[in-house]
Amino acid sequence: MNSHSLRQILFESVKHILAGAILFVVIALIAIALSEFVAYLDAKHYNPYIIKGLAGFEYFIFGLDLILAAIFLIRTLYKFVREVLC
Repeated sequence: MNSHSLRQILFESVKHILAGAILFVVIALIAIALSEFVAYLDAKHYNPYIIKGLAGFEYFIFGLDLILAAIFLIRTLYKFVREVLC
């Protein structure tokens, strides 16, 4: 272990994970809001192409959010393990 204590390394890792989780939730809420908007537009019988395009964008946002959250967690875990073992 380098000059940082285990407690400090753990604290920093938890801070990064919490910040990432908050960002994940914010982006997921945006996707949910878009979903509600798409449902509203569908109920008002807007153009089906607009509905499908917005629904696709909604799935894209949420899917990308999941992928980036997984990458973030893996990288944070890797950095934590590397700092603890080195």
